[in-house]
Amino acid sequence: MVWAGISSVGRKLLVFVPFGVKINAATCKELILEPFVKDLGKTMFENGSFAFQQDGAAAHKAKSTQEWLGVNIPHFITKVEWPPSSPDPNPLDFSLWSILESRAC
Repeated sequence: MVWAGISSVGRKLLVFVPFGVKINAATCKELILEPFVKDLGKTMFENGSFAFQQDGAAAHKAKSTQEWLGVNIPHFITKVEWPPSSPDPNPLDFSLWSILESRAC
C-alpha cells in the first residue's frame, strides 16, 4: 500500500505502508493523516488553502476519519460529496497507479 499527494503546485514523496499492515481508520490516521496530511497547508501550499480528496476506501469513509478531517483540514471532499459510483477524476486512479504497479511488479 502506498499513499501519494499530488496537486497542481507539486507532489509529496510516496509513503509506503509497511508490508502486512491492515489499513483501517486508526492506522490511516496514525500512518498517513497525522504525519503527512495534517500539515499540507503549511508544507505544500503557500497560502494554506487547498481541498483534500480521497477515494472511497473504507478507511477514508469511516466516521472517525471524516471527523478527523473536519477538525484538521480546512476543506475536504466528504464521502457524501464523492459518490462511490461517480466518474473518478482522481489522476492517481487513471495513470499513476498503473505505472507504479507495472514497475513494482
